Amino acid sequence: MVNFNLKFALFLLLLSSSLAKAQLKLPHLISEGLVLQRAQPNTLWGWANPGEMVRVSLQQKTYSVATNAEGKWQIKIPAQKASGPFEIHIESGSEQIDVRNVFFGDLWLCSGPSNMELPLSRVIERYPQILSEANPYIRQFTVPDRYAFDEPRDILSGGYWMLAQGKDLAQFSALGYFFAQEVYKATGVAIGLVNSALGGSPIEAWLSKESIKAFPKALKAYEEVLDPDFVRAALEKNEEIQTKWYSRLNETDAGLNQATKWYEPSLSLKSWDSLQLPFWYKNSSLAQHIGSVWFQKEIELKEAQLKGENLLRLGRVIDKDETFVNGVKVGEITYQYPPRRYTLNKGILKAGKNRISVRVTNTGERGGFLDDKPYFLITETDSIPLSGYWKYKKAAEMPPIEATEFIRWRPVGLYHQMISPLKHVAFKGVLWYQGESNADAPAAYARKMSHLISDWRSLFQNKSLPFYTVQLANYKAYSADPQESSWAELRLEQHRASTTNSNVFMASAIDLGEWNDIHPLAKKELGQRMAKQALSHSYNIKGLKAHHPFATSATIKKNTVVIHIKTDSNLIVKKSLEQSFSIADKSGDFKWASATIVGNDLHLKLPKDMQKPARVRYAYADNPKSSVYSENGLPLLPFDLELH
Repeated sequence: MVNFNLKFALFLLLLSSSLAKAQLKLPHLISEGLVLQRAQPNTLWGWANPGEMVRVSLQQKTYSVATNAEGKWQIKIPAQKASGPFEIHIESGSEQIDVRNVFFGDLWLCSGPSNMELPLSRVIERYPQILSEANPYIRQFTVPDRYAFDEPRDILSGGYWMLAQGKDLAQFSALGYFFAQEVYKATGVAIGLVNSALGGSPIEAWLSKESIKAFPKALKAYEEVLDPDFVRAALEKNEEIQTKWYSRLNETDAGLNQATKWYEPSLSLKSWDSLQLPFWYKNSSLAQHIGSVWFQKEIELKEAQLKGENLLRLGRVIDKDETFVNGVKVGEITYQYPPRRYTLNKGILKAGKNRISVRVTNTGERGGFLDDKPYFLITETDSIPLSGYWKYKKAAEMPPIEATEFIRWRPVGLYHQMISPLKHVAFKGVLWYQGESNADAPAAYARKMSHLISDWRSLFQNKSLPFYTVQLANYKAYSADPQESSWAELRLEQHRASTTNSNVFMASAIDLGEWNDIHPLAKKELGQRMAKQALSHSYNIKGLKAHHPFATSATIKKNTVVIHIKTDSNLIVKKSLEQSFSIADKSGDFKWASATIVGNDLHLKLPKDMQKPARVRYAYADNPKSSVYSENGLPLLPFDLELH
């Protein structure tokens, strides 16, 4: 027995030694379902034992290269026509890897913050059939959310290729998918989306450390995080702030600590006050409240309404909700942006009286339930409105939570970890939807965008890499008076970036937004606009009329301001022109001006008592009226022009 155990131990030692030498590896991107860019050379790369020969076989051809002293290798594959599916066979020594279901098609890099990340699962109510569709020729690789400040990284920490079918389809970037859908219809070739996006990220996070030197404030913010101790201390402080605040909240919340918990159906609500939902705290008796409040509503149901699953919709809540139905927790979302959409499993609801209990936590001055969002219960037979009067009671009073910082948004970090590892990849182009996180400080955004374009083109060794960008959507409350707007300034900076850099094209979302949601659902319409531009420029399909009309100059002729518009089809009015255009004299006091379309020019009548107009604006607001379009359905771009 001793000899057997000794022999077995030696066998395991030899086996582990053999496995330790097994070094043939591929990056996560080069995996089953891969899309490679057609009509361009492609690089395949990976790792093997130092000095070992690596052979790559595909399309009846074999390519070989020796690894360097670090065990790295890369092979350049000549340009190929659209084709697939096929296998890539890679071998080194006694090891081999087969990468299956590979296509040569078109590969698009999708980047920015949450409006690029936003998955199809979030827009299904606007496009209810979308998840029943399937197209295995559209694929997505999602780059893991990571950051690195010291040096650019070579390796992604994970990721795999998903096909646009089944459960995976729900995870696709909605904007990316709708773009790909249109391009696939027009070309019939496989479309790959590399989704490298992170919610909330400012443009500075996607710049290289060389580019950030041009922006002193951003450079200082970057230099701070080069100190690991600074980063560690910041992360620990954030954790401490969150832990202490929420621990104290939970300890003092009466709804969690009384003998009868406030989510239990037996709880008496006789002493509770009432408020009409939806509402903002600032407009109610909760105006000064920070902490937790419990809300209760009772509804009567019949047996016929209880078959199968039911759906509870609670719009959007600021900041956090925990939702119970008949004492059963059915959902929880910890921040304000996602819609509250909770599936109720069979058996939770009952015939007769049912109680919905919602614990709402706000960490600062803003709190409440957003207007113009869906509040209802969908049963087997009915859609039951949940707006109206709810019972409520304060549970815990708290001071505002101390501000914390998202270190991952600091300059350069996302470029190093989410873009740099893609440096060997050949892309057809870039889809970029970003700006919300820079809207409060729009100055120099166009310069930053120019640096980003230069950085990425240099990294991917493609001086003419196309960029298709998005101009920010309309957002926030509508103003009946002309207003100054940092969102409007940011839109002008985005337009400036698209006109001062070659091979950059911008689609506007100025009419596709929602006043109460920074994540508008109209991603299909926006994706179609971007796709039309790409089909016109990157695919050279003629006659698409893909461009937004835009103002080129404004002049004064007697008492009329004439704005000259460049457009590829006639101008039309879709909505009233009232409160769309404003004019100011040298004092900068803007007043609304009436407008008419004359040919493809706009004629504005001077406001009363204005003698010397100096500037003219259109759609210049957080949430402006967008009234002028071209006949191809694209809105006139916002402008702010000096008068001559």
